[in-house]
Amino acid sequence: MSQTAVEMFLGRLMTDDRFRERAKTNVEQICFDEGYVISKVESAYLAKLDFELLGSVAANLDDALRRS
Repeated sequence: MSQTAVEMFLGRLMTDDRFRERAKTNVEQICFDEGYVISKVESAYLAKLDFELLGSVAANLDDALRRS
């Protein structure tokens, strides 16, 4: 289990709208494409995230914290 990769993935979900949209469709594939090494179990848990809720939280982040 790679806690660091999971934390990086979660942080990117919060700060990168395009990444979050892509992750909605296939977490395992986007992790592979972006170089996040996570287990199948982690991938399954991440796929269960409420991406709409994450988007709402992300919308409240200051633009200085978000990817442009």
